[in-house]
Amino acid sequence: MSKYRSLHEIVREIARRQVENQKGTGWWLYERSVRFDTSYRLKGKSLVVVKEIHNVCELAKRQDTSQKLEIIIANLLRYRDRRPIEMALKTIEATMAPLVRKLKDHGFLDIRRGTKIIARYSKVWPTEKLLAHFEKVHSPDIVVDPPFSELVILKDKNGKPKDYKDTARTIQIKRILKKANEVNRAAEILYGKQAVSTALTAIFHHKFTLYGRLHTKGCFHCQGLSEDKRGRIAINGEEVVELDFSALHPHILYAAEGKQLDFDPYSVVLDAPELRDFLKQCLLALLNAKNGWVKPKGKKGYQRTAEANAEGGINQRIGENPKWKTRLEKYGITKARQIIDLFKDAHKLIAHHFCADNDNGLRVMNKDASIALDVIAYFTGKGVPILAIHDSFIVQEKYRDELHQVMGDAYKKHSGGFSCPIK
Repeated sequence: MSKYRSLHEIVREIARRQVENQKGTGWWLYERSVRFDTSYRLKGKSLVVVKEIHNVCELAKRQDTSQKLEIIIANLLRYRDRRPIEMALKTIEATMAPLVRKLKDHGFLDIRRGTKIIARYSKVWPTEKLLAHFEKVHSPDIVVDPPFSELVILKDKNGKPKDYKDTARTIQIKRILKKANEVNRAAEILYGKQAVSTALTAIFHHKFTLYGRLHTKGCFHCQGLSEDKRGRIAINGEEVVELDFSALHPHILYAAEGKQLDFDPYSVVLDAPELRDFLKQCLLALLNAKNGWVKPKGKKGYQRTAEANAEGGINQRIGENPKWKTRLEKYGITKARQIIDLFKDAHKLIAHHFCADNDNGLRVMNKDASIALDVIAYFTGKGVPILAIHDSFIVQEKYRDELHQVMGDAYKKHSGGFSCPIK
């Protein structure tokens, strides 16, 4: 090992010292603070340490007291000495106030109480005494995102998780997601002052060849943010960029037929940019439509085809959205049947995938999930945080070109050598 430190290590050390020097000042308290998050939890050996602190503070032996203490300490450990935590001890987090006082009295945290004039939030941060208790705890035992019972979930036909035996593929997926969650936890990922939940889990439907997309969950999770808000996320204090596969699913379908899609798959159906999102939903309806038993109230039941179900679903979307209905009428379209016929005419090569009642949509999503896993594995394997929004990805701006290259390579690998636009 080299006796010389890298430039990256030196810069991080300088930044750490600057923050340390500012600790307790107005700038540190009010500009660097982050909101308290009740979704944070601890696990493993860290819970043993929490019990020790529970006993030292002579707290009541109640389950809710233990849970609240765990949440408070998880928040304090989330940013260690880098940022104070905002707590509304007189309103939202009022039930936490007695525990905060106890931790203060026993020297486990420092506090700057909020006032109506300066700030309504009190600021709390861990002392060296608290941090010393957790020095020997392995970092993955400190969970800062909402934990999932499983990294890979298989759901039955009723949407409920079911048991399964691990395969080489599920073991590989768990390894990738475990590494990704650890790398993202170690990073400072914020929207304003709010920490963003980034923990990933893969969800499959019925079997491991269907769906498999990656999902985030919890308080303020990244997939729950709008595109505009995602653009204002900061990773380790740096601006981010989000790159997206353009029309990924149509490209995957054409690649499956051995052909490169070299035109816009939505404008060829209807040259109406303002209806692009609507057309995307229509394509998903056509791919996922199934045959089904229908029993109208007061009438005799009957079997309805997948295409009839897709038509009914699209008609319902039109009826529920006056904006789309008005825009469609400009092009002389009033019914879903017209949309379906336009898709079939524009995409003759892949039209046999429409309304086929064979889970085509879930298979396509399984393919885009495999692409996403490759992209994530590449960056987190290098220790670089990355957020996955299904078929788009967020990294620090400095990794823009590298992300573009990796996404292109991953798509080429899973499509048989074809390409997909990235924007």
